[in-house]
Amino acid sequence: MHATPSIRAKLTILAGGGLLLWPALYNGWPLVFSDTGAFLFAALEYWPQWDKPIAYALFLHALSWRLTYWAAAFAQGLIVSHLVWLMLRVCTAASPLRHLLLVAGLALLTPAPWFTAQLMPDFLAPVLVLAVVLLGVFADRLSRPERAWLAFLVALSAASHLSHLGVLAGLLLVLLPVRLLCRLSAWPRRGGVGLLSGATGAVAFLVISNALMWGAPVISPYGSVFPLARQLANGPAKDFLRANCPGFLLCSELGRIGTDSDLILWEQHSPLWAAGDERVMAPEAARILAGTVRAYPREVALNALADAARQLVMVRIGDSLVPDDLGRTVLNNLRKHVPREVAPFTAARQFNGRLAILPVMNALIIATMAAAPVLLALLLWRAADRRLVAASLLVLLALAGNAVICGAASGPHHRYQARIAWLLPLLAGSVLVGRLPEAPLRRAPLAATSRDRA
Repeated sequence: MHATPSIRAKLTILAGGGLLLWPALYNGWPLVFSDTGAFLFAALEYWPQWDKPIAYALFLHALSWRLTYWAAAFAQGLIVSHLVWLMLRVCTAASPLRHLLLVAGLALLTPAPWFTAQLMPDFLAPVLVLAVVLLGVFADRLSRPERAWLAFLVALSAASHLSHLGVLAGLLLVLLPVRLLCRLSAWPRRGGVGLLSGATGAVAFLVISNALMWGAPVISPYGSVFPLARQLANGPAKDFLRANCPGFLLCSELGRIGTDSDLILWEQHSPLWAAGDERVMAPEAARILAGTVRAYPREVALNALADAARQLVMVRIGDSLVPDDLGRTVLNNLRKHVPREVAPFTAARQFNGRLAILPVMNALIIATMAAAPVLLALLLWRAADRRLVAASLLVLLALAGNAVICGAASGPHHRYQARIAWLLPLLAGSVLVGRLPEAPLRRAPLAATSRDRA
């Protein structure tokens, strides 16, 4: 029986999702990070975490229902595969062969599968950027249900991590200039509603959930602690305290503050928490940050630029795949609430420190990341497609914005940039595979015929 194009497309997206999950299959269980335990805990124990929005915890819980976390992993694979299909369709032309070739390349040569197969909101960072690009540049080539789905993904992604919300705000600010620069109409009429509703939905969710959980109707009640740790590690905040002590709780701990922001934040006996928990320290953090920026604007700016520059080129995988602390965080929650998952989790390669393939993958990833910008520039030069140029500019600005937000506020880590670095190879790959001959495969039609207005 010959499958209709819609069924063929669905089967192709399903197969692409499976390809993107190969690291989880190789591991023997979905990949995790120590922070995964906090998301499990937030949903299973109904105990929110002060430093993490609740959205992704609810996403995991809704898809697993204390039965299996493979369901959440497969959902993540399908979401990413579907977005790749949409990008290929609106950029050039989608077909089953082209899609599977593109996904296979991403799966073997980029960090995409390692974050898609990991139970962390990091997988939503590129989802956010792709949804914004699709709604902001190609909205007229999408159906109404597709635009509604993308608006939901914008809301889910931005509500799942504060850095994602920052990237979204930056993309919305630069969308109009980018469209005008590429000689497109000033505002994507069809996609604009989806973008604004997604952003509004994310902000509303954060404000309402924080009001219910913490009694504070704000986007982030304790978010000031993270940039304070970075400013303490870099030095300006310590200089401010030396010049203004006494007067702050941290003054008595000033001599114990080190130069590693991760240790300042998470070490058990960190001086940051000697005077109290986040409810005590967040207001003080805001005051110290404001005073530091006023007193040392040049030093803060130079440190932020240096951190962002370092973050921009950190694209290796593995720093979030170590087995450290997984027994205390993830395993304890599985034992209490999902005991059937304990045996496969403890037998997985990651839990036992046996992800031996990581060095090989990093060599391929670094080579791909180095070649992708050059290849994309050459392809765009030859294609001379205004929409592809606009999409590429938005992705580049998202990469830069992500580096600034994550590197400067939290400190450079490979996982922050690697999670979205694969978007450049995706754009280049979409143009490349779009040049393959279509026969005997049928091209997936565009949802609309307008080529110049989004």
